[in-house]
Amino acid sequence: GDNLSCELIHTDLVQAPRYSTLSYSRDGGNRSPQLQPQGIVVDGAALQVKGNLWGALHSLGSYVREQGTHLWVDAICINQHDLPERNSQVLLMREIYSNALAVIIWLGEHSLNSQLAMDYIFDVANHLVDLHLMDVVRTAASTRGSQELSFMDRIAIEDRIFWALVGSPYRREW
Repeated sequence: GDNLSCELIHTDLVQAPRYSTLSYSRDGGNRSPQLQPQGIVVDGAALQVKGNLWGALHSLGSYVREQGTHLWVDAICINQHDLPERNSQVLLMREIYSNALAVIIWLGEHSLNSQLAMDYIFDVANHLVDLHLMDVVRTAASTRGSQELSFMDRIAIEDRIFWALVGSPYRREW
């Protein structure tokens, strides 16, 4: 198999270099061979990680290098065998994810239906945005009387709708 290795950088959140975070499914009890625990090397020492995390790291390696960013992963960055450390880091999770350049969500390797599912999600999201935008535009127009909405007003409304829809999953308790 492919060897994966990384180095830990110890820093506080105020002085942290650019980083992205990885949110990934924990395998859900799946026992397929590609999801079995696999080894990586962290600071020269072997570490066993769940197969789905290994798959994510393997797939994202070139992205991290191209972006010139670091990657924060709970299973690697938090000593899972040190309960006090784990508890203190859990308290920082909101801040860790909020300060990230990007939050990468890894659901697993693609399957035969992955592209169909992603296309469907994209279509539904576009439809919801269109429906919501029409509602907001109607409401805004009714408050202005017969005044037409300017291009910039429409852009501002679209922007608010987009971030309301996109941001809602990130406000959930994880």
